[in-house]
Amino acid sequence: MSSISHKKSTPTTTNNTLPKRKAHIQELVKQCSRDINRIRNLSGASWEWAVRTNKTLMTQYRSLIHANLDYGFQAYGITSAEKLRKPYSIQLKSTSNAQGVHKSTSKKEVREITGEPPCTSRRNEMMLGASLECQHIGPTTSPYKF
Repeated sequence: MSSISHKKSTPTTTNNTLPKRKAHIQELVKQCSRDINRIRNLSGASWEWAVRTNKTLMTQYRSLIHANLDYGFQAYGITSAEKLRKPYSIQLKSTSNAQGVHKSTSKKEVREITGEPPCTSRRNEMMLGASLECQHIGPTTSPYKF
């Protein structure tokens, strides 16, 4: 009978994943900046009026930026608030571009106009839903319409 030796492994800290999260956020900002420019180009294009409607631009926002912001939401839970400022500002900038809201409009008014919840609310809701699914309770229903 052979014996198996078990070595004690040292617990890993979150410090070794810190560069990955930082790189993920930097790449996210880079990708979303390109997508914001695409939305801006669509909103200022001299195409038919149907292309320039707010509904179409919000659909573009949801498909290009919203999906990128939601990807990797688990990592945002352990990321500092300072690092998350940039992705949160991306959401605000892109939704205001999609709706044609002026830059001087407050964050609260932009969210009321667009109907989009803040990133923190969506992130917390998705984390709760993911933890409930892990516990086999089932997914939660969202009070927000996406």
